[in-house]
Amino acid sequence: IVGVPPSASSSTSRDMCALVKQKFDSGRFDAVLLFEMSAIQYCPENSYHKMIVNIEDPASIRLERMAGLPVWSFWQKAGLQFLSAVSARYEEKVLGKIAKVLLLSEADIVDMKEKFSLGNLACTPYGVEQIDPSKLVPFEGRENSIIFSGNMFHPPNVDAAIFLLEDIFPLIIKQHPYAKLWIVGANPVRRIYKSAEKYGENVVITGRVDDIARYIGHSTVSICPVRLKIGVQTKVLEALSWATPVVTTSAGNSGINAEPGQHLWVEDSPGMLAKRVCDLLAGRDWSRLSTQGRQFALDNFSWEGSVERLQQQLNSLE
Repeated sequence: IVGVPPSASSSTSRDMCALVKQKFDSGRFDAVLLFEMSAIQYCPENSYHKMIVNIEDPASIRLERMAGLPVWSFWQKAGLQFLSAVSARYEEKVLGKIAKVLLLSEADIVDMKEKFSLGNLACTPYGVEQIDPSKLVPFEGRENSIIFSGNMFHPPNVDAAIFLLEDIFPLIIKQHPYAKLWIVGANPVRRIYKSAEKYGENVVITGRVDDIARYIGHSTVSICPVRLKIGVQTKVLEALSWATPVVTTSAGNSGINAEPGQHLWVEDSPGMLAKRVCDLLAGRDWSRLSTQGRQFALDNFSWEGSVERLQQQLNSLE
């Protein structure tokens, strides 16, 4: 009602404000680094010129686009659109006063500039673990399997799983009837189980696993059929780092900006997504994409590179 989104209002704390004020009053700091927009409310406005806020991806745009996914009812979509509008008002009011606002991808920066005309945005992408080459499995040692990973209660992943099971996988098993699809991630919703029933042993839904690398590193193909364009798909980066070729949508690649056909395959129609997966299951272009995709992740998404970018932003504060 007052224009503060639940992401901030749900964590409001007078005790936290008092504690943080003590730190600011001491004056013994060069810069303030915050993670998530909800932390801004604890900081005095006269310190904003020393603050960097990592919001990861813009909530207003994420909620607006999430409302367009077909997994929602009419009222759920309306609720998301309302939250998007509240978040947009809050972002417009607050973010322009901060010294630096960090996002995960250049694509999100472009979208935010178009929405709010902000000039204080910068990109600090995620890093990804650099896998020891001795742990990488060649094509001949891979299982005849496809992996889709992520939290399987997260709406964009739920939508992607349903899209995969209903529209893409039927086309794959026509050509590769013994292919196995691993859906790996915590708390799968019932709709995913329901869509997978007809495939029998061809689809395995694991739920939460202790070591996702075991699945990524031994699958022949990683697929990321997400249709929500926001942020960076870490599932893609993880697969690339394990030299597992990736097939994804343009939304899945938007925050990564890999070169289609060189580092991974990017398609949006079920038919072409299925074709790319089938080609890789058969070994076509597998070694090339495995090598080039891994090198792309090494070159562009190292933790060292992320730390260096963050340090540059901290050093830029006066």
